[in-house]
Amino acid sequence: MKKILLISNMYPSESEPSLGAFVKNITSSLANVHSVELNVIDYKTTSKIKKILSYCSFYFSIIKTLMRKKFDFIYLHFASHSSLPVILLTMLGMKFNIVTHVHGGDIKYLEGRNRIFFSIKKVVVKKILQISTKIIVPSKHYAEYLQEHYGSFDNIVIYPSGGVNIDVFKELAILKKKDVIGYAGRLVKSKNVSLLIQSLKKFPFLKLEIVGEGEELANLKKLVEELNLSNQVSFLKGKSQKDLSEWFNQINCLVYPSSSESLGLVPIEAMACGTHVILSEIPAFLDLREVGFTFNSSRVADVTSLEHSIQKLYDSSEDELNLSITHNKQLVNSIYSHKMVDKVLKDVFK
Repeated sequence: MKKILLISNMYPSESEPSLGAFVKNITSSLANVHSVELNVIDYKTTSKIKKILSYCSFYFSIIKTLMRKKFDFIYLHFASHSSLPVILLTMLGMKFNIVTHVHGGDIKYLEGRNRIFFSIKKVVVKKILQISTKIIVPSKHYAEYLQEHYGSFDNIVIYPSGGVNIDVFKELAILKKKDVIGYAGRLVKSKNVSLLIQSLKKFPFLKLEIVGEGEELANLKKLVEELNLSNQVSFLKGKSQKDLSEWFNQINCLVYPSSSESLGLVPIEAMACGTHVILSEIPAFLDLREVGFTFNSSRVADVTSLEHSIQKLYDSSEDELNLSITHNKQLVNSIYSHKMVDKVLKDVFK
């Protein structure tokens, strides 16, 4: 049994059940065979002052823990935000066995973010990658992007972020609402939820449910009012995994028009629940098609293409749609279920 300190600036709690939920799934897998101690931020704040104070407390806690205790591994999530204290201590001469798990905007600039801040993050991430024993990435294309932009590494492990808990995300005996489509995730510019809202103008018979929170929430609500779509669009708060699974089972289709994903775990979880998905044509989702998943797709940031994909779904026959659902569920179970991917993670911490 190894002693592991897991560090993450995103971790779920009762008040924030969707905050980095997959990190908790990963923790649970590790805790079955190892001793895992947490040093995490499990809440959100919109106040800049409170956010600065929370990170100061977070960093101080990491330094204090590492100076008082010895661990076999330090396991870092969201390296751009969580690794500074570890880098500092290594510069002071301390030695650690570091496993760095990079996600989303850790290594790739996302639309709507501050470019200067991203430049600073890039320096931090490059440093932690250079001193890491192992680097975990969620997908093949993300590994290729990292190699292209951050240097050559021979210690990269591809592990799809805990995989899908098929005991939670599964098809339930719930009647689907055929006229309801949905989106679930962070509400930031790079997710292009505004395009999904705009596409509803062509489909007055459809309802859209948006699950999640983020910096774009106010702008998206304003857009709904401007387009007179208040009777078609509903905004729902973040959900626990159990509640999210039930919601997937209720909606007819999950639409993910994102311009960048490191994996796209949410659509995979939706497919595990027997839900149709419409995905943008980005590397992460093209990887899913490459391994056999079937779904409608739309060009990135193209409302007309998105409208066509939605129309194509509703023009498809029930037999065709049911065949796709069964096929995708089988693929999730055989490739992305947490039981299938667990061994990858456990091998990292031998």
